[in-house]
Amino acid sequence: MAYDFSPSEDATISIYLEDAGEPLTSATVTVTVVGPTGTTIASAAAASHRGAGVYVYTVTASNLALEGTYAVTWTVTSPTNLVRKTAFSVGWNDQSDLTLLDARHAVALDMDGEDYFVTGIVDSSTSTAIVDASRVEPDNYFRGCWFHIYYGTGEGTIRRITASDQSSTNLTFAEPMSTLPDTTSRYEILKTFKPETINDAIRRAVRESAKFCFKRVEATTTLVSDQYEYSLPAYMAGVYAVEILVDPDNDLYVPIVPALWKLVSGQRKLKLDYRVITSWPGYGVRILGLRAPTEPTTDASVIDAPFEFVVNYAAGLLAKSKQTGRDNDVAGWRMRMESFFSLAETAKRDHPTRVPNNYKRVG
Repeated sequence: MAYDFSPSEDATISIYLEDAGEPLTSATVTVTVVGPTGTTIASAAAASHRGAGVYVYTVTASNLALEGTYAVTWTVTSPTNLVRKTAFSVGWNDQSDLTLLDARHAVALDMDGEDYFVTGIVDSSTSTAIVDASRVEPDNYFRGCWFHIYYGTGEGTIRRITASDQSSTNLTFAEPMSTLPDTTSRYEILKTFKPETINDAIRRAVRESAKFCFKRVEATTTLVSDQYEYSLPAYMAGVYAVEILVDPDNDLYVPIVPALWKLVSGQRKLKLDYRVITSWPGYGVRILGLRAPTEPTTDASVIDAPFEFVVNYAAGLLAKSKQTGRDNDVAGWRMRMESFFSLAETAKRDHPTRVPNNYKRVG
């Protein structure tokens, strides 16, 4: 996904509204914007009519410091009652410190669409229900969806929504919650997949990206007499050069010819030829290698891979999993799968593999 806005610019968002096929030209429209971490950026702010049923609202740059997905709820209270949901993203690019949470929200938006994927903050709760005044969707709009608290009191709580009520703005669950959420609790609603299912798909996508996405890293050690094998750090996926520190004062390294070093099969070790050890005992060594992306483990883990590839590949995996024959729209899911994988392949081509000469993979 390309970003819609940068963190340094105002975000002017818009929506076209109609009723019975005709544009709403004199409606009362308010906007609620929730940021990537569930913080409300704008609450029931008035939108302006630009003409022909198009309404706009501007989010100032000072409220867009966080990169990620911003969920937007447009509420019409006159002359009719309507609720529409959209979203926009800020600063999404492969150099940003986007996290597993950002990726899950991006995938959920792809899977569930803007009408069903929402985030919010709990106003109050009982053991079997939460109240959020921003939940103004029709009765039972979220029945069957997953409710997940991803931050704050009750973090990690997952419940299936059995009912949602517009007038009382609450979500109800059959299974009681052991910890009552409060105003620190930020939640997400997911229609198609549970959060951990999406997380697993994201991790698989990150593993897939390791086939083409590497970052250069290095490690240092000191040569010891009669020691020929040296352990490699866990983050190093392979080695392409080994150098001797011949002049510490000037930080001058000289490369060791590839014929004099190799990786030990099945182990994370570098083996040096005896001629290196006998010629340079006590000298420093720099090992130059490549690091494959690391899998995210928590919501705060940074996605260490091309974000656009990860999101689309994960969405493709999830769409593929729906083609079981038990789903009523197998053909539709197949089309979505092919579309997501195509987008992932495009993102992959934007990051061609550049493996240095003499590269040797660990393992």
